[in-house]
Amino acid sequence: MSSIDDVIKEEIANNKILIYGKGTKSAPQCGF
Repeated sequence: MSSIDDVIKEEIANNKILIYGKGTKSAPQCGF
Protein backbone atom coordinates (compact mmCIF):
# COMPACT_ATOMS: atom_id res chain seq x y z
CA MET A 1 0.00 0.00 0.00
CA SER A 2 1.48 3.32 -1.09
CA SER A 3 1.60 6.39 1.08
CA ILE A 4 -0.37 9.56 0.40
CA ASP A 5 2.78 11.26 -0.87
CA ASP A 6 3.30 8.49 -3.43
CA VAL A 7 -0.31 8.75 -4.58
CA ILE A 8 -0.06 12.52 -4.97
CA LYS A 9 3.23 12.27 -6.88
CA GLU A 10 1.69 9.68 -9.19
CA GLU A 11 -1.36 11.86 -9.79
CA ILE A 12 0.84 14.85 -10.62
CA ALA A 13 2.90 12.71 -13.00
CA ASN A 14 -0.24 11.49 -14.78
CA ASN A 15 -2.04 14.83 -14.96
CA LYS A 16 -0.56 18.08 -16.23
CA ILE A 17 -3.31 20.05 -14.51
CA LEU A 18 -4.40 18.82 -11.12
CA ILE A 19 -6.67 20.58 -8.66
CA TYR A 20 -7.31 19.31 -5.16
CA GLY A 21 -10.47 20.80 -3.70
CA LYS A 22 -13.56 20.02 -1.71
CA GLY A 23 -16.62 18.57 -3.42
CA THR A 24 -16.71 16.78 -6.76
CA LYS A 25 -15.92 17.76 -10.34
CA SER A 26 -19.63 18.18 -11.13
CA ALA A 27 -20.35 20.08 -7.90
CA PRO A 28 -17.17 21.81 -6.69
CA GLN A 29 -17.31 23.45 -3.27
CA CYS A 30 -13.87 25.02 -3.12
CA GLY A 31 -15.02 28.49 -4.19
CA PHE A 32 -14.79 28.12 -7.97
